[in-house]
Amino acid sequence: MAFPVVQEAIESSTPTAGTSHIVTLPTATAGQLLIIIIDIGSTAATWNALADLTELLDEGVANGLYIAYRWMDGTEPASYTLTSSASTRSAHIAYRLSGTENPATQAPQIATTATGTSATPDPPASATPGSTKDFLFIAFYGAAGEEADDDTWSDTPPTSYTPSPPRQKACGVAGTNLGGMIAAAERALNTGLAQNPGTFAKDVSVAWRAQTIMVHPVSVQTFNQTLTATAVASTATRTLQANKPVTASIVSAIATMSRGLTFGRTLTADLVAHVASMARALTFGRALTATAVSSTATRTLEVAKGVTATAVSSAVTMVRNISKAMAAAVSSTATVSVPFILSRTLAAAVVSTTATIDRGLSLGRTLTASIVTTAATMSRALAFGRTLNAVVTSISQIFSFRSQGLPFLYTSANWGTVSIYLEVWMRASIGTARARLHDDTLGQSVAGSELTTTSATYVRLRSSALTLVNGRTYSVQFGRDETSSVGFKGAKLIII
Repeated sequence: MAFPVVQEAIESSTPTAGTSHIVTLPTATAGQLLIIIIDIGSTAATWNALADLTELLDEGVANGLYIAYRWMDGTEPASYTLTSSASTRSAHIAYRLSGTENPATQAPQIATTATGTSATPDPPASATPGSTKDFLFIAFYGAAGEEADDDTWSDTPPTSYTPSPPRQKACGVAGTNLGGMIAAAERALNTGLAQNPGTFAKDVSVAWRAQTIMVHPVSVQTFNQTLTATAVASTATRTLQANKPVTASIVSAIATMSRGLTFGRTLTADLVAHVASMARALTFGRALTATAVSSTATRTLEVAKGVTATAVSSAVTMVRNISKAMAAAVSSTATVSVPFILSRTLAAAVVSTTATIDRGLSLGRTLTASIVTTAATMSRALAFGRTLNAVVTSISQIFSFRSQGLPFLYTSANWGTVSIYLEVWMRASIGTARARLHDDTLGQSVAGSELTTTSATYVRLRSSALTLVNGRTYSVQFGRDETSSVGFKGAKLIII
């Protein structure tokens, strides 16, 4: 998990009172979060409901605040024009944030507006998080008054918030009514508690209204037992490992398995892609049933029982040994060269463009397969302990982990009632660095212990509170995928 990042913060204002307000937007970028915050002048007014935006707050009072967001799709204009119910002035800041949760899953959250009259506007404590995450908090206030738009009237942000001085926008000193003015700052914080920002400092005492926005990071999913995946992507590369059954459907342009695909139980597969490539070993302890709807089958076929071959089209070539019978229906070209070894039965129907087996396919019992693709290529070996029944529509990227240091035995009687956290120092010069606490007794990750970073410099990360079980052995593991370059300084358990 990583913190949301402010990519742009664009300030604009409506310095002359009116009902039409142009809010300048950051660069349109698909898959990022747009948040707009506004303060109006001393005339009470509400805002029209713009179809492109989802409103979090529209106070409709003098010096009132407005908050709205949008999950960007890349088609956003250079600005939005909002309409107020009464003639007033307004000051705005439009944020573009990356690394946030899609609001369809978890929208940004706000608090109860704080109000006062002083030179120290004090935003309220944020909403309470449901769990510990890498949050981004945006604290801001709006004030009624006349200030030159010179970025000197809001002096400092709350402690640990940036930038300093804060982001700020005013409507100037000439107008038909007071306001608006707006100032904001942000803080990235890993926490499971509500965040109270503290106070801003302003040059003079004014009436103010303040808010705190909590932005959730993009979530990470980890599967330890059963994985069911459906995706419609074009290319899926890397290793897929599962402890129990895996059901997947591949309906994309290209599905590539570049390493080992290993299953302890059952895989049922139906390939409906343009190209299905298996780049390493395919081994079965029991039964594999296959129907290949493709046109060329290359490499040797060796069978322990019998082979019967029927060529219904161009050419059938067998380059090695066939002991008994093989039943095949071939429409284009079937070429068998380097060994294809079966202990029992192979039933294959090849009716399409290309089916290529580049190395050994070893089966303990029966192979039954159904491939409805343009090309089906197996370049190495695919090993299974039981039956392969696979419906594959997507492949998920898997990361390798390695234990660091010595394992330890947890004895609850030695500690009493405590809270336990995993804390690590690591970085990722390329890709993503990962760490977790591993339950060596059960052979799985401890729930809530997974930590990730994409920071190129070393950062200290801490997990949420962990639950350890008396009598089990645990160890710290660091990990990465094959494309990442990472560094790890150390890890420790924090026991409070």
